[in-house]
Amino acid sequence: MWKKTILCVSLTLLGLVHLPAFGRDIVVRFAKGSYCGSYVGRINPGDTFSLRLGKDQFLEITAPPEVDYSVINPRGGIISGSNPSSPPQVRLFQTGKQAGVFKVRINRVPYPEGNSFQFCAY
Repeated sequence: MWKKTILCVSLTLLGLVHLPAFGRDIVVRFAKGSYCGSYVGRINPGDTFSLRLGKDQFLEITAPPEVDYSVINPRGGIISGSNPSSPPQVRLFQTGKQAGVFKVRINRVPYPEGNSFQFCAY
């Protein structure tokens, strides 16, 4: 009897635990001769954009202003960005002395449908 009760309570509590969702990895490729790539569509928290960047490049991201995201360098550190101009949805990041695959992780998105992102590397 006690075993069944403990099992039922355990399963109920397990259902209340919030586990992090694993999102998609969306690879952003730049067309030959272009500095920019884009994505239009559905995004969810946990989705990640991957971009291969070189040393000392600037990454300019244009995203909906209500979307919260982080840029992560190849070693796993978060890069802080700046907002060099208006509109406020444009942010600028510098790769510094690192080259490789940089990740743009989506932290929060209130409206998952029909979002548009542009990634430019200079």
